[in-house]
Amino acid sequence: MALKSSLIAILIGIAHYILIAYCWGQSPSHSPLLSWVSNFDLSLIVGKLTFYTLEFIAHVLFSFPAAYVVYKLQSTKGFGYLILAILPSFLWINRYLITEPIAIIDLQPWDITLTNLVYGITAIPISLFIIYKITTSIKSGE
Repeated sequence: MALKSSLIAILIGIAHYILIAYCWGQSPSHSPLLSWVSNFDLSLIVGKLTFYTLEFIAHVLFSFPAAYVVYKLQSTKGFGYLILAILPSFLWINRYLITEPIAIIDLQPWDITLTNLVYGITAIPISLFIIYKITTSIKSGE
């Protein structure tokens, strides 16, 4: 991996986290869907499942810009740039889990902590997978 491309991947990861935070801050005022979903009774399984599913889809959609840049950085060397792009936001979102694993029990319910782990690890790779599938189908003419 080239140093310049590695730094770009890390900066993309930081920018991705800022974009996610900004979009989640702005989306309730611009999207009736999130206002509707926030009225669900999250004590019920159906409410939680619907909420987390829509939240996951939103994370994947918000990850497309970062995934596209990682796609452009990728070479035959594997997924090193993908890991570098995921790492900054993953570390920041889960900083309490890393620095104070005992205190996390009192700070957040485990379902929130688990979804942060899942979203942080999978949103960009799923977006990147979709980009790979689209570009390969376009290149093959299907």
